[in-house]
Amino acid sequence: MSLLPIHKTGEATETKKKLKKKGENQEAENVQENTKDTVAVKKKKKEKQPRDTTYVLKKNFTMKIFRWVFWFMLVCVFARGAYQIIKPQAADELRQMIKDFEQTQQSQGDAAEEVMDFAQDFAKEYLTYEKGGEQDFRTRINPYISQRLNNAPGIYAFRNNAKAVYVNAYRKEQEGEVYNVYVNAEIQYDKGEDGIEYADCTLKIPVVATESGYSITALPMYIQDKRNSDDYTLPQIPLGQEIDTALVSPSIENFLSAYYSQEQSMINYLLTADADRSKFVAIGGRYEFKKVESVKAYQRPEAADILCSLTVRIADTVNQEEISQEYMITLVQESDKYYVKDIDTKIY
Repeated sequence: MSLLPIHKTGEATETKKKLKKKGENQEAENVQENTKDTVAVKKKKKEKQPRDTTYVLKKNFTMKIFRWVFWFMLVCVFARGAYQIIKPQAADELRQMIKDFEQTQQSQGDAAEEVMDFAQDFAKEYLTYEKGGEQDFRTRINPYISQRLNNAPGIYAFRNNAKAVYVNAYRKEQEGEVYNVYVNAEIQYDKGEDGIEYADCTLKIPVVATESGYSITALPMYIQDKRNSDDYTLPQIPLGQEIDTALVSPSIENFLSAYYSQEQSMINYLLTADADRSKFVAIGGRYEFKKVESVKAYQRPEAADILCSLTVRIADTVNQEEISQEYMITLVQESDKYYVKDIDTKIY
């Protein structure tokens, strides 16, 4: 057996071992290099990159535009909502409101006037009665009163005769749906053998306004409602310097004669250019001027006006009864004539 082949085989084995070790060393070096590369990449990522200023500017400008658009939309939404709240009603809604109002007026009329007429008519029937005429009284007041009053006992028994010869509803007060109407009345009492007697009274009548009309829901109340003031005194107002009335009396008498008895054209001729002609409408002969009972004339210090305080007698052309009148006339002198500027019932 020869030893040469064995030696070669050993060399081959050694060579393989060396090659294997070299390959393992090369692989280890490759792994180490890859690890270094990975660490380097990570470090590079961790390092702070410089900012791109162009991108930042673009981003800020875009955000500003977005904010402007957002606030603009918000303002528009708010403005539209406010407009919906305070906007005027549409034309068709206004037309409907007017139509409803007209229908209400047609159905109810002028409540302020009608309620007073209603109470006045009721008072005339309520204050008129006859002995034993309970059924007639019930029939006459039934259209005015509520069902409760119509069935109330004790308001239909009469032992005497009375008649309302004058009634006047002169004022009203409203409390909710109830109108308290005040009515003055003059009553004629038939006292049989003792004759006729007259007396006044005042009623406070509660009237309820409903959709279908009016109704008196409670009995009228007799009250004392004195309205006149007996302690009023005329104010002491300086009218100016008193002057001789001889100069103005002819002009005053001419005007009064025309005012009571003549045509409108004659009255207009005696007025100043700036006089309110609605105050000087001709009476047209219904009354007749008789005379001026008294006159006082005052020259106004600050103007050319002359104030004349008059007491006048006129006559009713129907029965020739004479009546007194009081008023103030303002005159203005133009050349040698006096023209009427104003007339007023207020006496100073």
